Amino acid sequence: MSYLVMARRWRPQRFEDVIAQSHVTRTLQQAIARGRVAHSYILTGPRGVGKTTTARILAKAINCTNLQKGADGSVEPCNECDACNDITSGSALDVIEIDGASNNKVEDVRTLRENIKFSPNSLRRKVYIIDEVHMLSVNAFNALLKTLEEPPEHAMFIFATTEIHKVPATVLSRCQRFDFKRISPKEIRVQLDRIVEGDSIAIDDDALTTISIRAEGALRDALSILDQLVAYQGTEAITGDVVRQALGMIGPELYFRATDLAATGEVATALQLADDLANGGYDSREFLKGFQRHILNLLQLRAGIPAEQLDVSEPFRAEYEQRMEQHTDEDLLRMGEWAAETEDLLREVLDPRVRMELFLVRLSRMDRAVDLAALLKKLGVEPGSFKEPVKKNETVIRQDVDNKKDSVIAEKKEETVAPTAKEKEVSRPAEPSLPRETTPPRPHTETDLNLANAPAQMDELPPPPEEPPSDFDIPPSMDEVRKDRGASSGSRGKKPVEPYHSDTGQNEDIEKTLNLSTLREKWLSFCDEVRKTSISVSVQLELGAPTSLDHEMLTIMFEDAFKEESVKKDIPTIQNALLAVFGVNRRIITTVGEIAPNQRPQRRITSREKYEQEFKENLEKNPVWKQMQQRFDLNLDD
Repeated sequence: MSYLVMARRWRPQRFEDVIAQSHVTRTLQQAIARGRVAHSYILTGPRGVGKTTTARILAKAINCTNLQKGADGSVEPCNECDACNDITSGSALDVIEIDGASNNKVEDVRTLRENIKFSPNSLRRKVYIIDEVHMLSVNAFNALLKTLEEPPEHAMFIFATTEIHKVPATVLSRCQRFDFKRISPKEIRVQLDRIVEGDSIAIDDDALTTISIRAEGALRDALSILDQLVAYQGTEAITGDVVRQALGMIGPELYFRATDLAATGEVATALQLADDLANGGYDSREFLKGFQRHILNLLQLRAGIPAEQLDVSEPFRAEYEQRMEQHTDEDLLRMGEWAAETEDLLREVLDPRVRMELFLVRLSRMDRAVDLAALLKKLGVEPGSFKEPVKKNETVIRQDVDNKKDSVIAEKKEETVAPTAKEKEVSRPAEPSLPRETTPPRPHTETDLNLANAPAQMDELPPPPEEPPSDFDIPPSMDEVRKDRGASSGSRGKKPVEPYHSDTGQNEDIEKTLNLSTLREKWLSFCDEVRKTSISVSVQLELGAPTSLDHEMLTIMFEDAFKEESVKKDIPTIQNALLAVFGVNRRIITTVGEIAPNQRPQRRITSREKYEQEFKENLEKNPVWKQMQQRFDLNLDD
């Protein structure tokens, strides 16, 4: 007789022999004991965890003629009757196992529907076990729906799949679903101990632990590896080194060498480790996966988990306990994150060795994390003594700005006197006439008609022009200027109203006090007045600078042509603001050029400048900060 592999020889034949799936086996046992067996089940989970095995045990249990019942209400097949023996040997005609990958067409499902109508040959129930059911086509699933929902009383379906997300929801809703979980290395190790004892295999503890970790939660993979190692080693004992050599696995000593790089900082050692990995034929991604598991073991030890609970063999547990204090949690987390990033990058690079060398050199050049609280305590400073002075300075700056605004408002109030009734009558016409083409209209200005500031000059006003009263041009108000501008822009063929550029008759006191210095000092108040009408123009205006001022013209320079064009489109708004703040009117000229430092007006302090100023003040006040800068060679300007 040919050799039967361990995975088949040691296949569980009872519910209690299924490893780590008690939530599934208990439910099935109780359903059989109480007569509540469903007509369709679907078993899902990773490979090698017992899905097909459980399906066969269930088929035996519902057809067993000598069902064994336990004291706790569980049931088990006897494995002695003809039905159990036929199902175990695979010769039962009424237990049909179908491979979904090779029988995935509508014709295969049609054949199944025709055969399911016939009664069982020798068993009580006919059982269809479809493995890898997710491989069926969409049409095959649709053809199976009616039979799956209402099968004959003598028939039942058991589906198994590793990719449950590919099974249509219409199929899932007609089945009872059981999710199988991965088997832990400790549970695999217990089963391997039982098997090697039954087969009298000489193997040490390190080898069994390495196999259970290599299996990645699949007991079938562990048995296949053990079968391969027995053939590799023959009659000699199997050790951990033999397992790693035969399977091409990476030993923990290489992972310890990698973590030592961060402690020693030797680049040459890092490059030597990269050469050893390449010459040993180790896969780079496999090394990075194992390195992440190695980092996790160190973190678990630092968290207080006993070394006995780690998935490592006994010879290396003492090594882990010695190295657990070599690095802080922060350093270990950084090394683990770098390993994960490098593993992702290896999927796209053409030369993984170069990327691996860079990763190891990065480990060797890693800066150690510093606990600031412990550092300050060593320097004799309590961490709680530091207070954030930002709010205090921020309040002072805001108070300075508010005080300047209040002073500007107070000056304006002092200069303003309520006009008399006669002046109101002169300055507020009933209906302003349209301007003549020969003479540009004058915009309404408080200075031109503000006789309250200089009552003695009432008699010195120039006489009105010798024209009919109907032709007399009354200067419009600010609101009327805005309306005229809007009307002129919306009409075709009409000439837009030009802003007034002359300055005849203005207050001589204001003329003497207004100069470039005063204008630059009150530039922010001037921009705030513009903001009331146009926020965008105000923002651009703050970035400009007044470079020239005389009794007829004000020149504003910008360093950017876009800002100059934005302001140039709304000159009347700037003229009105100039009139409101300073009581004068000028023709506005905008230019583009480089603004000299002495020409820049007062501007608002930015958040970055505020924080830099506060930081420099704190650096001078707190000597501890100065010590930290000198001790760690910090570049505080960055």
